[in-house]
This record gives sequence, structure tokens and C-alpha cells, in this order.
Amino acid sequence: MARQAGIRYSTPPNPPPNDGWFQSVPELEYGRWWESLVSYNKGYMKARVYVSPKTTVLDPQGQTIQSALNGMGFRDVASVRQGKFFELTLKQGADPKQAAADVNTMARDVLANPVIEDFRVEFIDD
Repeated sequence: MARQAGIRYSTPPNPPPNDGWFQSVPELEYGRWWESLVSYNKGYMKARVYVSPKTTVLDPQGQTIQSALNGMGFRDVASVRQGKFFELTLKQGADPKQAAADVNTMARDVLANPVIEDFRVEFIDD
């Protein structure tokens, strides 16, 4: 994509649609909307989901990473298991028990493949 004159490429090309989500942040300006998200999300409950291959499943990516680390001089690395990490921000006022059940269901049905992957869920109060 060619650069166009007069466009600042340090900002995202388009702000998100204003569906009422931003209306409580009046100082929001185009080009600065993502900076306000850091302070806007305070008080929300967060869930972290860690997904990794089961120990009985071969992990070729982990083996490749281990070989690369050993080749770079990190000889103390005996094995590497490569996985995925998800951080979910839940709406304010969500019921913690229902949220825990929902996140576990999401992790089992969507985020992880239970045949070959294990998952672990953590909750954080932000």
C-alpha cells in the first residue's frame, strides 16, 4: 500500500465505530482513542486462559525452539512446550460464578482443542 500525503501513519487509519461505548469518555479524540482504553478498562474483571499441548502429544514447535535456544548457547534448556495465551476482559458487574463457568466453557469449546491440548484459567481483578 502506497503512503498518501497528509496521513499520519503513527495512528490507526480509522477510529472504532461509536456505538455508545465511548460516550462516557468526552475527551476522546481521533488518533488517541486507543490510549484511553488503558484507563477506561479499570475495574473490569479479566480472565487469562493458558493453552498448551498435552504432555502425550508431540510438540514440534517446542522442539524447534529448544534446538534454537541450545544453538544460541542456552545449554541449560532441557525442553520447551509452546502454547497460546488469551486475555479476556469481562463486562463490569458480571457475576463471578457465571463468568467462571462461561470462561471455562469458552476455553474448552473454542480456545483449546481438548483432544490434544490442556488449558488453565486464571481470574484477575483489574
